[in-house]
Amino acid sequence: MALFPKFEDNQIFDGSLINLLSYCKKHCNSEKCQQYYSQLISKKTGYYVCPLGLCSYVHEIDATKYIYTGFRVKDFYIREKAKFFKEDLVAYNPVLSAVQAEKIINEEFHLLKSKNELANEKSLINDLLHETRKMNGQIKNICDKIWELDSVYSISDLAHTNPSVSELFDEIRHIHIYSYMTFNRFSFYDMIVNPKLEKGKFYNYIIYKKFDKLRLLLRDYDKKDVKINLNNKSTYEYRINSSFEALLFILLQNAVKYSPNRKPINIYFEESNKRLKVEIISIGPYCKPDEILKLGSKGFRGDNAISTELPGHGLGLNFAKKICEQHKIKISFRSEIIQERINSIPYGNFIIELIFEK
Repeated sequence: MALFPKFEDNQIFDGSLINLLSYCKKHCNSEKCQQYYSQLISKKTGYYVCPLGLCSYVHEIDATKYIYTGFRVKDFYIREKAKFFKEDLVAYNPVLSAVQAEKIINEEFHLLKSKNELANEKSLINDLLHETRKMNGQIKNICDKIWELDSVYSISDLAHTNPSVSELFDEIRHIHIYSYMTFNRFSFYDMIVNPKLEKGKFYNYIIYKKFDKLRLLLRDYDKKDVKINLNNKSTYEYRINSSFEALLFILLQNAVKYSPNRKPINIYFEESNKRLKVEIISIGPYCKPDEILKLGSKGFRGDNAISTELPGHGLGLNFAKKICEQHKIKISFRSEIIQERINSIPYGNFIIELIFEK
């Protein structure tokens, strides 16, 4: 409930601090009042006087308008018209100064913002816990399979059994992937909830080598036979910290997740002077121009990405953009439609560009 009486959905709701007068409750649906409020919707932020002499205040935030009404502000309300309020012995509706009224309204928005932030954080924590439990269960199942192998073969025998060793290494790689996914989620949580937490020391490293490491890790990821190609080499060094691998993991895992089976992901390195441009090109659900501008916003997913019914919360690219900001890396996205549809969903070339500049 708002602190002041509030006009919303063609109705006036009572305030928890300043009460709506009985007269307004009975007559707010009159033709005169409804005409006044229909005009008020298009007004700018400020005070207005209703046909009965009481005040309304229009407050606009982020293109959304909030209308508070039915209260009295000194030098704004018309006392002669609003004499009927004296008959109302129940409602608390004192005469306020403009400063007092705006202070109360601003405080309400501060409380509302804090409430929404807490709700978002709670939702984020619930999502993180749910996904972490799920991944921990997958890690446990893989470990169980490994120990089942050990129950058939002794540790020493495993070294002489090539198929089993190969299978073991595949399972270990999957454990490594899930550990990255768990690490990423907790890192994202820390970035949102604990932004002042120490991020780790920065050190110089060859960017190509980090891509190569993640390429090998994600080989045959999700059993999709999607090959990640590094099309040219680079010796460019850049200052990074431990979160940088999370950035590459997010971008490449995302590319594999949305790629059709057996469609490669191509990565190109273009080095000049103190600058490195990296392009990651994959095939995925086409992203419309107006959606490209929203990519990286927390919780946003394009319509065609949603239509694939692949799991996602719209958090990955948001986290990727935050890591890029931390490293002063410029990131941008493009989507170029191609003549291909999968399950009636249009697909296109999805290009991520990373610019490293010393």
